[in-house]
Amino acid sequence: MNDVHDYFRKLSVLRLRAFAILATGAFLLSGCLAMPKPKEESLAKAAELEKLGRSSLIAGDYSDAKEKLILARDEITNQGKLKSGAGLYFKNEASISAMLGHIDFLQGNLDGAAQFWQESFSADFNGTSEAHKIEKRWALIKDAFSNVLSAAVAKASAPKNSKYYSYETQNTIVAKPELLQIGEATGTVRRVPVRREYYPFDSIVRLRNSRGTYCTATMISPWIAVTAAHCISDKDEVRTPEALTLHRESIAGTEVYEVERFYTHKGENEGWDTAIPTNDWAVLITKSKFLKNSPFPAMRRLVPSGVNSEQKLMLAGYSGDLSKGFYLTLHHGCEKKQLTASEFFLTTCETAKGSSGSSVMSASPPYAIVGVHRGILLEPKDEFSSYEVSSKDFFDVASRELAKKRFDN
Repeated sequence: MNDVHDYFRKLSVLRLRAFAILATGAFLLSGCLAMPKPKEESLAKAAELEKLGRSSLIAGDYSDAKEKLILARDEITNQGKLKSGAGLYFKNEASISAMLGHIDFLQGNLDGAAQFWQESFSADFNGTSEAHKIEKRWALIKDAFSNVLSAAVAKASAPKNSKYYSYETQNTIVAKPELLQIGEATGTVRRVPVRREYYPFDSIVRLRNSRGTYCTATMISPWIAVTAAHCISDKDEVRTPEALTLHRESIAGTEVYEVERFYTHKGENEGWDTAIPTNDWAVLITKSKFLKNSPFPAMRRLVPSGVNSEQKLMLAGYSGDLSKGFYLTLHHGCEKKQLTASEFFLTTCETAKGSSGSSVMSASPPYAIVGVHRGILLEPKDEFSSYEVSSKDFFDVASRELAKKRFDN
């Protein structure tokens, strides 16, 4: 009988210990996860203001859009108390700031755009950093809690050295705000986030392949996109059209467009001669129609010798070094750096892996494509050079497909 009482006494103690651990864990978790957030009524008001702001932006009423979006951001940041990523809704804050930057960009106010874009990165950088700290503390507490609880309640049945929770830090990289000084020397980030929903960036898509890697492409019509040839090949082995998809990403979600066929300098669904850099281009034809209200960028056949050396350029792509390509980032106002041949040229446009296939465009309206981005030069190390292809064959094939698709519905 004493053995029975002793058994239940020990079981009660274990239950109490487990309850104490649960209560302590819940208390600690509630403290760690209490990232400041605005009141529910503020969130509802912010959502309505943001919706109205978007509507005004689409309608072209920039003043009203800006007014509504600033009010929406104020509500999310609790009138500035949670600004710069201090609150739980830092992604909303970053998104609205990027949209405000785009409004200034559309109006030609590049200084104002740069300021809003910097605020967007700042919010995302600080918010992501704080979220990771909280998640890591939560993981450590849960890990410790699981181990203690298992030792107290189920020690006999637990495998040796077992781990009940494993934490892997998300390696999200964002630009440090102090580095976002446009036009600074090598070592800084000269790109800014731009909204993918609005002209001229609403033609830029993410090109994915069956292996899950991605590049950037640009729609030049509802059916046709241009990109780099190395984006559709893998170690000289060309992919099939079925392995390629174009992703139109926006706040509302992602639309996927399947590739029906593509063209390189060798012809339909063929590879490319990797020994000749100027062959690094491809024209993709989609199965379904890419619909949008704004115009598509024109293809301007201007080999480097015909491009005014004073002309400013821009390049936007899904560079993976900033938040793993979460943003579409733009280097606006970059320049031709060197005329090296008749069908390719170097620029100061800052890029990173993931932006291959991006279109090099004129920096001012009408936005026209003057080349396709191939990569960066690693030498000399103290300079930054992007390698752009401006092949006559590339423009000829794109023009031919545009003519063929001109009367399609």
